[in-house]
Amino acid sequence: MNIKNSIFLIIRTIIFYTTLLLSGLFLTPFFFCAALLPAPWRYKNRYYFFLLHYWNRLIIKSAGITLSIHSKKNLIELLKTPAIIIANHPSTLDSSIIESILGSHPRMWIIKHEFKHLPLWGFILRRLHLLVARDNPKQAALSLASGIKKATTSQAHLILFPEGTRTDNQKIYPFKKGFLSLAKNLQRPIICIGIFGHQHVLAKKKLMLPSFTTQIDLVIQADFSYNQYQSEEELIQAIEAWYQEQQTMYSRTRSSCL
Repeated sequence: MNIKNSIFLIIRTIIFYTTLLLSGLFLTPFFFCAALLPAPWRYKNRYYFFLLHYWNRLIIKSAGITLSIHSKKNLIELLKTPAIIIANHPSTLDSSIIESILGSHPRMWIIKHEFKHLPLWGFILRRLHLLVARDNPKQAALSLASGIKKATTSQAHLILFPEGTRTDNQKIYPFKKGFLSLAKNLQRPIICIGIFGHQHVLAKKKLMLPSFTTQIDLVIQADFSYNQYQSEEELIQAIEAWYQEQQTMYSRTRSSCL
């Protein structure tokens, strides 16, 4: 890496973290107030989701990410009916990328229980989303049952990363099956969002951003219906095959443009 690129890398990284810090400090009191609301208002508070949406748009903009959304028709359909939304997870910013397309539609993230230890934000996440202890099956089952009840009442989308952790950008890891139970119990379609980009953007164990604008392909599959498959194994194989196909296709597309 030459000196010019190194300087741009440092500048872009400073801009990103400064934007994240200042905007986070400004918006956290609003999110905290939303978390204090009673449940019937808390999970349908479109003001909270509106702020969350535009905050994450600011985050990905400051990170130098340009989104190319494929199948926008599917995105419109996605927002009409509550669904189970899943995505692959190659970067720290994947949740921000997904949030940036969801507008003010009610939604709940299913996230790691470890986030409950975050100062102040741990409380906000516990109140507005669903924290699951993956290393405690009994506790995880109770959390998912609670999530099903909340999602039924609020008609909110449920969003998760079925790989369970951030991955290498060139790999799709095996999916955990918990989201299938949600789809079955709630009788909801499974919407697949594929996040593909040539360069790593805050990949696992990385804190520095690229020195240039990063093009991310966001691919939206209309839906996979639980009832259209004879078994959970067949369904999850179809979903994983779709991700592998999209990963291969968009990796080749990006490579041909370089």
